[in-house]
Amino acid sequence: MKWILFLSLLLLTACIDAGTTSDEKLHTGTEGIVLNFPEDGLTEEIVEGERFVIPLILENKGAADVSRDAPAVLQLSLEPDVMIFSLWDITPEMRESGQSVLFPLNGKALATIAGEKTRLRALLQAKPIDPTLNKIETRVLFSACYPYLTQLEEQTCIDPKPDSLIRKSCTPETLESDEGQGAPVAITEVKQTMLPGDHPDDVRVQFLITAKNAGEGVLLHHEDYPLACLGRDGSKKPGIYVTKVAFSDFSFIEGKGGDIECNPQPMREIEDGFETRCTLNNGIPRSTPAFTTPLSIELRYGYRETISHELSILSATAERDS
Repeated sequence: MKWILFLSLLLLTACIDAGTTSDEKLHTGTEGIVLNFPEDGLTEEIVEGERFVIPLILENKGAADVSRDAPAVLQLSLEPDVMIFSLWDITPEMRESGQSVLFPLNGKALATIAGEKTRLRALLQAKPIDPTLNKIETRVLFSACYPYLTQLEEQTCIDPKPDSLIRKSCTPETLESDEGQGAPVAITEVKQTMLPGDHPDDVRVQFLITAKNAGEGVLLHHEDYPLACLGRDGSKKPGIYVTKVAFSDFSFIEGKGGDIECNPQPMREIEDGFETRCTLNNGIPRSTPAFTTPLSIELRYGYRETISHELSILSATAERDS
């Protein structure tokens, strides 16, 4: 009986460890939605007047979901003098509108550690080219614009009396990371400072949060993101917004306020990234012993990824002569 109990505990511990490791992997990396062409089946040359297909693979390699309520926008761009868009071949989850497609795509999860993947095809037709030319070069461009989140969950030490020499249960340290949190915007540093409170016996905790665009795309506003892919200027400034900071019993949540204030919003651009300061409004008594607490930070932004394919359009005469 003791052996059975021992083996049960051993298996339970292994499952807990495996789950923890998997969960940590979800929030690692610097990718969000990624666009790729398949390794084969991509057209390199076509003859004027021909119809052809460009396939595309869409993958959400990050830790955040892109939902139906705020879907990603995929925009197809062509040179209208040489190509015509015909139609999309898409999945039931997608919605089309002209040369645009709206789509949801879930990120990494314990059941799908690689993130969700889907495919579509654009059906196109080459126009006749100048009869004096044997061929021309052109390009097909896909842009994906989407809202995304970066989420950091770490243990931190809060010490209301950092200059005291008494023995403490923990010591505050700057949180640093170069691996990302499973999103194209990475929180690279969180530095803690104690400020004087409104009362002489109180202190206020302040976090200096530093982030950077660690992906290969362009930052957008998290609400105006569709306009960027449609070639229009949004009314809101692109940038990174802090939407949640929480530790111990204190928090700031976007739209609800709270005990913490973050300024500036969006995060200020600096030489090697972006930064903002999130400060506890209410003081903590200096007499409070140092304690360890989970720290949660969430950033919101829009993002754009692009990919292009170059191909040649041959004249019908040149094709016959060859």
